[in-house]
Amino acid sequence: MKKNDERPRRPHSITVYFTNEEFKIADSLFRKTTYAKWSEYGRKLFLNKPVRVIYRNASLDDLIEAVNRIARNEGFLLTQPELGRELKSLFQQIVDQCIRASK
Repeated sequence: MKKNDERPRRPHSITVYFTNEEFKIADSLFRKTTYAKWSEYGRKLFLNKPVRVIYRNASLDDLIEAVNRIARNEGFLLTQPELGRELKSLFQQIVDQCIRASK
């Protein structure tokens, strides 16, 4: 461990065994959090500290997927200027709605 590293040493460990069903449940809960490591998540749970959870917006996920599909077809859109203007207008409307909804 580096001298400048301010993280506390953690010399003790705990091993937990799950059945397949228990692990599926625990894993789905873990994946909804902001933690990258099980140790961070487990430590918060064991010490009864708040756990940060991500709440996903399915419609926003769909929008992101649609934008990604459009970006992959960007070459086609460049050859269709009228379609490009129409899409730009639609995207602006979507952005405006998202901003209004977040307020």
